[in-house]
Amino acid sequence: MRRYVAVAIIMAVLVLVAAQFSWNGTPVEGRVALVVFEGYNQHEFETLRSTATDVTVVGAGNLTSGYDVRIEDVKPSDILGYDAVIFIGGSGLYRRVKSGRVDRDLEMAAAIAESASRSGKIIGAICAAPAIPAMAGLLRGRNATIYPGLEGVLSDNGARYVKADVVVSGRIVTASTPESAGKFRDTLREMIRKG
Repeated sequence: MRRYVAVAIIMAVLVLVAAQFSWNGTPVEGRVALVVFEGYNQHEFETLRSTATDVTVVGAGNLTSGYDVRIEDVKPSDILGYDAVIFIGGSGLYRRVKSGRVDRDLEMAAAIAESASRSGKIIGAICAAPAIPAMAGLLRGRNATIYPGLEGVLSDNGARYVKADVVVSGRIVTASTPESAGKFRDTLREMIRKG
């Protein structure tokens, strides 16, 4: 009898471990470009780089290491090879957006977002990063969310701010804070799965 109880306990533990593993999920089969600026949010980065099986980190701004390719080396046609482009927030991007000054790196990021949109790719942006598709005009007339204090960037670019963790508007997904990174990643995974 003890043996059966022990086996039942082991099976229950295995089921719980499997459930936890599937809850966090494994990366979806696909290719993602992850665009990061200096001062990117480490939690968002770690969470989102597990979105897909093939992730290319695109470095922007004053980022000096930890990337696969610099943003200035990414041509709009390169985006055709990806299922999704995800823009990560953090203090560096927040400062750029808050300053109201559009610099060369923000322009290049917006061009990548435009190219992804024209190609029907999924676009994700978290924290301060929804400012990028907004500046590209991709959120005009759409619902979106952004990090608290930056709501004006959305409305200034014709988007409707929604106070929510994650907002899906067509093939564009926005998330408000680092705490929403897991839900954001899972939303993106599901969209990539569906194609």
